[in-house]
Amino acid sequence: MARAPFPPRGTPPRRPVAAGGGNILWDISGLSLAGKLDLLAVAVLVAGYCLHMSLTMSMFVPAATQIGLVIEYAVLILYVGLAMLRGRWLGAAIIALYFAFLLAQVYHFHLVASAQFRPLVMLSFFGPVALAFVFQVARVPLRLLLGTLLLGCVLYTVYYIVSEPIVSSYRGFEAAAGVLASDGEREQRAYLASQLTAFVLFFGIASIRRRPLVAVPLIAIAVYALYLSQSRFVQAVVLVVSAVAIANMLLPVTRRWTGWALVAVLATLSLWSLYGYIDVTTNPYEAFLADSSGRARYMQYLSAQQIMTRHLWFGVGLPTSTDELQYFVHSQHPFFYTDLGVSGLAFVFGIPLTILILSVLCITMLAVPNRLLAEQPLVMALFWTNQSGVFGTFFNFTAIGSGGLFLGLMLVLWMRGDALNPVFGSRSEQLRLTSRRGAEA
Repeated sequence: MARAPFPPRGTPPRRPVAAGGGNILWDISGLSLAGKLDLLAVAVLVAGYCLHMSLTMSMFVPAATQIGLVIEYAVLILYVGLAMLRGRWLGAAIIALYFAFLLAQVYHFHLVASAQFRPLVMLSFFGPVALAFVFQVARVPLRLLLGTLLLGCVLYTVYYIVSEPIVSSYRGFEAAAGVLASDGEREQRAYLASQLTAFVLFFGIASIRRRPLVAVPLIAIAVYALYLSQSRFVQAVVLVVSAVAIANMLLPVTRRWTGWALVAVLATLSLWSLYGYIDVTTNPYEAFLADSSGRARYMQYLSAQQIMTRHLWFGVGLPTSTDELQYFVHSQHPFFYTDLGVSGLAFVFGIPLTILILSVLCITMLAVPNRLLAEQPLVMALFWTNQSGVFGTFFNFTAIGSGGLFLGLMLVLWMRGDALNPVFGSRSEQLRLTSRRGAEA
């Protein structure tokens, strides 16, 4: 019998990189120098993004938010150049189109509201896009990319738990960034980028069977952070999606219809919300008048209805500042379009573009994981975090803020060829959780 040939001397066997297990240090050691540099850039970008989202950090480090933004854009500019050098013109073109779109929206508000033209406002919307774009270009396995993001989310959540008691105990912080003042029903509290914490929670849920000693502490810190945030709607959304995720784990047959059920609920609520702009006698927040947040949104929706009668098709554009928006609306009550969720999207972009955006969001929700994908905790956490972020857009536009990152990563998952696409068809080969470039790096 012929003996199997030995591998060349001095060449260690390559260990396959998966997204569900294995030794991360081994995975990193198997990367080429370019891959390790890509991973380092991703780690720096995740750190900058989490620093940017830690709004209350400015109380302790005044320039924290600005440092986070500088890191994000430095890495983004670097990778736009690298994308073109590597022949990834499509990604660079998408970034350019997104930049032009935001610039046009800021200019549109300048024309509609006769406000000062401030193009730098759009930079605050680039964080999630920067991360998603770098994830697409980086020659690193998906497991390491999502693992790096998970580490950043864990550190962000721990920082929130440690800092929130300090923020809530001092009364001189009401005017500081990221501090939500008492509304009579809830005490002063710090803003939580809920989707970053939700990613930690859903990873814990997805990995509870394999690594309970790791999963249980992660679930505990995520639940405690969500509790400290006192955001009742976020808590309700995460609770619903967590229940759906657990049902999917215990009863795999539910995976085929849960995505459609969530889309049906979101579409119904969204159309109801948008209908109020056509029939001004309808206010979707009338059902929440018993709650202080519901009453505030009811009054804001009344103000938005008066504006949208003149700007139904194209909206008012991207506001350049809270003061200029307040002056434009002429409301006696504080007005924040982000609080209006889907109707807030329509207030900015108009109804046709909002329906298009909602369609894209719903498509990502229909990407129900199959059996192979359900075995990968990091990817499952990505799927369920995106579900909660998209589902949460009905009540609060800011669900797209931190949640937009996970929406972008869902699209990256398809662009890298790392996952099946059950909406438009599927491949017959086994699910790949590392891209070809990542496997070769």
